Amino acid sequence: MGGGVVAALVVLVLAGAGIAGLRRAWAIVDVEGRSMEPALHAGDRVPVRRVPLERVRTGDVVVVEQPGLGRPGRPGAAATTSRPAGRRWVIKRVAGVPGDPVPEAVAGVVGAVPGARSSSASSS
Repeated sequence: MGGGVVAALVVLVLAGAGIAGLRRAWAIVDVEGRSMEPALHAGDRVPVRRVPLERVRTGDVVVVEQPGLGRPGRPGAAATTSRPAGRRWVIKRVAGVPGDPVPEAVAGVVGAVPGARSSSASSS
């Protein structure tokens, strides 16, 4: 092989590795439904950066997989992605993380006392 061919192969391999790395760190989801209006609307395409759970903070918008929720034609679907068939995603704003006081707006939904310290993450 000539030097030019080897260089071209190296560039292709590096480009492929870079694209694979980006796909692991980022995803694109399509918004369905009205649960996140006025911030997000049905049909919006949202870039999602994958981060560890420990980095999620109150007020962040998160996308989480919900097995069994959001089948086509059922309420609750908030997002879809072109990932493997059957995987559905829900977009929500984080109302609190462990240790935060439970917001009054979600206390009844999560069965907690408003203002009490939460022991697990909750979202609205």
